[in-house]
Amino acid sequence: MAIVSIQRILNTNDRAVLDMEYSNIINNLKIGNIESDTEIIKLYQELMNTISGKTLSLEAAKKLQANYDQWAEQHITHGVSGAAGLLKDSLVDSAKDVCLNAASELITGGISTLANSFPPAAIVTVTGTLAVTCVSQYFAFQNAKLDAEMRRELTADLLKIDSEEHNRYNSLQTRLIDSAWRLLRQYKLPDEYRIVQSGVESLFKAVNETDATKKVGMLRALERDFRIYPPYWIYRAEAEEIAGNKTEAAKCFDELDKVWRPVLRNDQWKIAAAKFRVIEAVNSGDRKKALDNLEVICENVSLTDWADNIFVGLVYYMLGEQTKGIERVEANVSFGVGLKVSKAVLDQMKSGKMDVKSLSQALEELHIELRS
Repeated sequence: MAIVSIQRILNTNDRAVLDMEYSNIINNLKIGNIESDTEIIKLYQELMNTISGKTLSLEAAKKLQANYDQWAEQHITHGVSGAAGLLKDSLVDSAKDVCLNAASELITGGISTLANSFPPAAIVTVTGTLAVTCVSQYFAFQNAKLDAEMRRELTADLLKIDSEEHNRYNSLQTRLIDSAWRLLRQYKLPDEYRIVQSGVESLFKAVNETDATKKVGMLRALERDFRIYPPYWIYRAEAEEIAGNKTEAAKCFDELDKVWRPVLRNDQWKIAAAKFRVIEAVNSGDRKKALDNLEVICENVSLTDWADNIFVGLVYYMLGEQTKGIERVEANVSFGVGLKVSKAVLDQMKSGKMDVKSLSQALEELHIELRS
């Protein structure tokens, strides 16, 4: 993962990307869960020493966070405010049939302990909407379409990595790749565990492809080189789902489970897989599976990933675990993250009268306020 992170930094020459990779991958590794090896430890220490002093200034980091918060608040409020409309008679018949069929499965599938004010159709609709709109800062920042929005009021000079610094990272990357090769031979691991620089560049090219069908084809072609790299299966699953290949997307998450290892303290990739499993469970009526995967998200989410807490909190609440739901959203308020949306959701939860209509209305009002 460190090799891919460094390559992302080299490809962009962007300090904001460096900051994201440092926080979410490089400084997030569970070193205690990685094989003890003098060379690995030495390289990791050098990696930390090289990058830790080059992250964004406090002022720039706060601005980047504020830009994300503003985008996420508008994204969530706009998405969820339309949830009530999806349950009205004005819903187009094809979409309505999908929703009601899923709700029927949910009812017959054994979900009985529900929040009284959220009928199964509402749970299906709101869960799906939340999964799309509650995006962490790390994943939001990887979306090329959001680059300009996330970088508002941050000058290019502030974010640019100069040639000397770039060369240091390139040298470090070369040593990381060489060491990976030596370690593969030392531990007699198959060659598929070796990630090469050209392969990483091809992966980024595939991930950034905008044509859905072409993107799926490119990612499938890279399976041999990246099938043991967990994030690959997230990238491919998302591409398969967008292209309408839901069965293939589900298989990708199964493959992720096979190769996943607990090497990150807060694992964004595990969260992404668990969200998919939550939706899958809700649509099939498996309440226990939904709750189990919500717990997986809780185990991996960081305090600053407030959007994921909104997702977990509301789905817990709708599935009848109101106390757990309130606790997740309260944590956002206590730590002062995602305050506007979190307070609006928390007020609804604590009112004891929250239903899809009141939640949608509250967030619609907040959305209008945020846009003014």
